[in-house]
This record gives sequence, structure tokens and C-alpha cells, in this order.
Amino acid sequence: MKFAASVKKVIAFLLCLALLTSDVTVTNATSVDTTDVFTEISTEMLNETKNAGQESTGQEGKMSDPDGTGNTEKVRNTENSESTKVTNNIGNAIGTEAVEGTEAVEGTEAVEGTEAIENTEVTDDTESTEATEAIEETENTEETEQPELKTVFDYSNDAVRVVVTLSNETDLPAGAELVVAPVAVTAEMEASIDKAMEGESKEKEEVVAYDISFVKDGKEVEPGATVQVQLSLAQVKEGDSASVYHFDETKNEMLDMNANTSADGEVTFGTDHFSKYVIVNHGDNNVTVTIEHYDNSKYQAQDEQSAKIYSDDVCTMAPGAKISDYNKALNWDVDHVQVNGEAFSQSELENIEIHEDSVVKVFYQAKNTDYIGEASFYDYEVIPYDKAGQQRADLSINADSNYPSEQKDNRFTVGTVSQNLSENQYDTVTKKTGQNGTTDDQHINVYTGGTGENAKKTGIVTGLSDDYKEVLFSVNEPGVFPKDGAAAAGTKGLTVKEGYRLKFSQSGDTYELKEVLDKEDNVAATAGADFLPFGNNNFYFGLRYDVTFTLGDYIGELNYSFTGDDDLWVILDGKQVVIDLGGIHDALTDTVDLWKYIDRTDKNKEHHLTILYMERGAGKANCNMKFTLPNADVIKVVDDDVPDIPPEKPVDFTEKDVEYHKTAKLTDW
Repeated sequence: MKFAASVKKVIAFLLCLALLTSDVTVTNATSVDTTDVFTEISTEMLNETKNAGQESTGQEGKMSDPDGTGNTEKVRNTENSESTKVTNNIGNAIGTEAVEGTEAVEGTEAVEGTEAIENTEVTDDTESTEATEAIEETENTEETEQPELKTVFDYSNDAVRVVVTLSNETDLPAGAELVVAPVAVTAEMEASIDKAMEGESKEKEEVVAYDISFVKDGKEVEPGATVQVQLSLAQVKEGDSASVYHFDETKNEMLDMNANTSADGEVTFGTDHFSKYVIVNHGDNNVTVTIEHYDNSKYQAQDEQSAKIYSDDVCTMAPGAKISDYNKALNWDVDHVQVNGEAFSQSELENIEIHEDSVVKVFYQAKNTDYIGEASFYDYEVIPYDKAGQQRADLSINADSNYPSEQKDNRFTVGTVSQNLSENQYDTVTKKTGQNGTTDDQHINVYTGGTGENAKKTGIVTGLSDDYKEVLFSVNEPGVFPKDGAAAAGTKGLTVKEGYRLKFSQSGDTYELKEVLDKEDNVAATAGADFLPFGNNNFYFGLRYDVTFTLGDYIGELNYSFTGDDDLWVILDGKQVVIDLGGIHDALTDTVDLWKYIDRTDKNKEHHLTILYMERGAGKANCNMKFTLPNADVIKVVDDDVPDIPPEKPVDFTEKDVEYHKTAKLTDW
């Protein structure tokens, strides 16, 4: 502790000395006698330092008296003398500064310069000695350098890279080298591989062999423990699977090394000996699974194709993986599954593991439910009466003001010629091309009995506008299917029956019209005969609804069927009239296979099917509709902002009107 205190005082002394030798202007110098102060400090510091050193050495005091002759006192006196000299010099220097005001002490600077030179010489001697020792040590090390021990050995060329990793650097002797040489695959090797792979579903796409070994001083050496070997081969690519076999030449056998193949094609295995290794590339390590989708109710083994509802799915998966979801069909439930002919119930699906290339057949049962779709209904007045009970031809749906053109020889009317007032009777004749290519006249506003080709009047409707709202006619029509609310409001004898909807029974992707619901959800009409949603004997009305659908992978039935009277038009994508049962006639039936008109390859296109129906003969009303479309949605295209009662709404349909229509129907020509 005393030694430490002495060191602190030495530091303090040096700081004071530095202050003295710096350029400091001393004020009131005559009031302080610094010579005695520094003499006292320096003498005390020297004595304390010497005493602390003696105490720290304990019994080693002989260091102060090396010859044991009692010269210790002489040394001490000499040190005191030197201390006195230094102190006196310092005091004199201070005294001189105090008297003369001199800031520089040249004697002190000379002492410091001498000390600096001596320190530099000592440092140079020390550095020279250390450099000499380092050179000598390096030369000795080079003379005794040993082979390096390592844990990773890496060999590579254009065809293969082999990396061997030891768990301990002492598993191989120092100086051992990894040697890799290609080996020709012999017929005996091929036969041994085939035998080793018996019972496996893996392919043998390509086979290569290498002699892998460690050599030291020209002799092969083996590792003292199991090491990891990693192979990167040009033949094994990303996604491939490979096996590694050790070829025992004495037994002509292949020992499977249970190698693992990473996703990027790196092959890794463990071994404790080296010799010839055969690598078999199996190619893609996934199994291929083909999934087929069938309507269980229609499936027959001899005609599978007709029961398919979705296209096959082909996928790859890791061996032993499971199919997460077998159900591809939105409106179907999985009934059961067959994997390579083996049947599994619905409850067993989550336990099925696929270990090899497989064909999976999924059998569906259609979901059964009700579907309610939007629709537009229009009530037409053919012979209206005003409030005074007078018949008003100008308030009829067939009023002259409703027609966009003044031309009268091509007008389309609601009701037959004889069912209209004389002002609104138009026997329009258009041309019709028959099945044999002949062109015949057709009276589009006249009832035609029977169910043959002559009963239907074709070509009346040609399509829709680009926005699907306006129905395009080839004849002059009074606005029976308004394109919006404004058009409906301006049409005489037309009432938009808002809130009416269609209720379908749905089974899978098949929809069949069941009922018409009014705005209070009451059943207004049922499909079939007497299809009169606005009350008994209230004939003359129109119906429009649209269906959007996308194919996706669907390949099942794609059709629309209708049975009824009178006019029925089905338009695909606004351009193609695929069912044309125009005219006032008895119930007719037609079915269209939409696959004839749709590009199967455009799976994601949204298709648009428009159905236009009119009861305009006032005798019977039949309507049956059924369609099979995937991902279907029944929608209403025309805007809803249509008034319930158009201007100058006539009185309700009367019994007098009913009797008139019945008589006209029976006597119509």
C-alpha cells in the first residue's frame, strides 16, 4: 500500500514538474518560496519509493547489498546525494523563474532530452531482441512442422463433388488425402442393383459408380469412426431421388447405404469404410397421382367417361403423403374413393397414404337443396279498359305509341291477331328457313297448333346488346322486355312485377324450376301446367332471368331444357340464340347441348345465359325449365328502379276480358 502511495506522489511530482517547465506567467512570484517546497517533496518521494521497494521485497533485501559487505548505507547516501542535487537544481530553476519571470527552464529541457534519448535506445534494443527471438522461433517451427489434422475433405471435378466430414480430426491420420476415381458399371453391378431394388416402385434412370478412398504415403487408410459423405453429381438434379450402394466385390452384392436426397439433389450417407460406391438416380422422387371425379349415380365401369363431372387432376406428391381434400365439386359430397381399385369410405379418407404412382377415383353424391334466383316479371295488358269501362287500344301493350317505328307490316304483338282490338291487329309475316334448307312464310302473331316444326316461329329474337340489357328483335316490337326502369315506365300496358323470384330445386349442378315466389315469399305459381303467377286466367306476361357460370375443370353435362308455351328464347353470351321456340303455340320441348357452342379451353371465362319467356296466347300456360351448369348464379340484369304502376294504369283484368280471350282463342285462324 505504501508503494502505491509513493507511486501516486511520483505522478503528482511529475505533473508539478510539467507545470514548471511550461510557458506559465507567474504572478505574485515573490510571495511564494517554491524552492523549499519542491526540495521537500522530491526528497520525501525518493525516500518513500525506496522504502516501499524494500518492504515489497521482504527477505530479498540482499538486492540492496549484493556483496553482503554492508555497502547498503553507501548506496543510500549516494541516492540521497543524487536526490539533493536534483532537488537543488529544481529549486534553483524555480527560484530563477520567480525572480526573473522566465517561463522556460533550459536545464530541465536538457535533462528531458537526455532521458528521451536513453529511453529510445532502450526501446530499440528491446525491439531488436524481440525480432531476433521471433525469427529464431519461426525457423525452429519450420524445421519441426507436422501434417495438418482436419475434419473436412473436399474433392471436385466437372462430374462430381465429394465432401467427407469427420466427427473428430483424429479419425484419420494426419496427411491423409481424399481420392475419387470413376468406375465403369459392369453387368454384374447392374444385376446386383436389380436384385437389391426388387419389390421397390422406384425407377432406375441412371447408374454411376466411384471408388472413394483415403490415401497416406501411397497406402489406403480407413477412418476410425463413421463419417458423413455428401455427393453432388451431374446426373442427380433438383427434385430427383437417389440411392447409394456399397459394392462388395467378393460377394458381388450391393449394400444399401440408406442415403438421403435433399430437395436440391445433394446425396448424403454415412460410412466407416471406403471402396466402390454405386449411385442410382431414380429421377423425380415424388409419386404421380391421377384423381378422377365421377357422378356415383351414373357410374358404370364399362362407360366411365359419361359419368365424369370434372376433368382429371394429375399431381405429384412425396411418397407416403396424404391427399388433403378429395372434394373438388362445389355442389357435391364425396361418397367414397377408390385407390388403385381399393375402396375407402368417406370416414377413411384422412388415413389414406399414397406410396406409389396411383389412380384415385372419387365418387360424388349430389347435394340436394333449394335455390332462389332473381328474375324480372312483366304483366301485359292487351285489351285494357279505362275507368269509364271503355276499351282503350292506346293503353294496350300493342299501342301504336309503343313501337319505335311507324312501320306496321313487321310488328310483333302480345296476343294473336284476333285477340287484339282492331287498331292493334297486325298479321306480320316473316321468312323461316326449314330443316331441309327451304324458306317458308311464318305468321308470328298467329296461333299454330301441333308440336311439329311448323308450330314454332324462329328468328324473332336475334340477341342482346353488349351490356346484356336490351333484347334485340328482328321485328318491330312494343317494348315487351324493357332494358331499364325508364323504358318500362314509358311503355303503355306494361307493369313490372317487382319482388318476384324463381325457386329451383338443385341437385348437384342441375337446377329445375319449382315455383314462383311473390314479394311476400308466397307461392305465386308452380312449374308445369297452369303457370299463371299473377292469378288464374291472368294471361299475357313475360319472364326474364339470366344465369352466369364458369366452366373451370367441369366436363359434365352442360345443357338447358324447356317444355312449354308460348315463346321461349335462350341466348348464350348475348350473341347466340341456342333455343328458338318463338311463336304462339302449344307446349313444345327443346334441349340444347351448350358444349357445341363453348370453347372448352377457356375455362375461366364467365359465360352468360339469358332466358326469355312469354305467355302471349291466352289459352294455356305451361312452363318447365331445367338446366345443368357449373358454378351457376341466377341473376337479374334489368335495373330495379321500375315503377309498379305505369302511367294511365287501366282497370284490373275483368271477367269480360277473360271471356273475350277464350272466344278469340277458339276461333283464331
